Amino acid sequence: MGNGKYIVVTSEKDSIIDRVFKIQEIEPKKEDRSNFTFFDSYGDTIPILYAQYPDSTIVSSFNDAMPDYLEDFKEHEYVEFYFYGYKPFKAMKDQNGFKDFNIVLYPMYKPSYFDGSLFNYGRNKIIDNEQKAIFKRNSNGSYTQYSQ
Repeated sequence: MGNGKYIVVTSEKDSIIDRVFKIQEIEPKKEDRSNFTFFDSYGDTIPILYAQYPDSTIVSSFNDAMPDYLEDFKEHEYVEFYFYGYKPFKAMKDQNGFKDFNIVLYPMYKPSYFDGSLFNYGRNKIIDNEQKAIFKRNSNGSYTQYSQ
């Protein structure tokens, strides 16, 4: 950003283990597909960066992340979803038919993950220099990934 404002982040060293997700099954909106929607612990939607199938095929939105994902499981036994800041989530084909899923993801606690990591910051924006990611401030004060 060129303004010289930066912070250096260093994680604590710890060995705590915490839960990673919570799944709520709901009646499907479509009879021939399952819908997957991901939320953080505050109830905000977590955008899906991309979905990957067992044959390494990747599905993503061209200009933005996806708020949810419909899957019919006709060609694949599972699909794996990827996010920024959360562990990937693998959804398996359900032999009992289609359901919609609301899945709460919890940030993965990684002790010692940041070791002097440098972030630039400015008005309503934080840049992760190592991951080449930009986060913009929302009206509610939280930050959303803008680009990668």
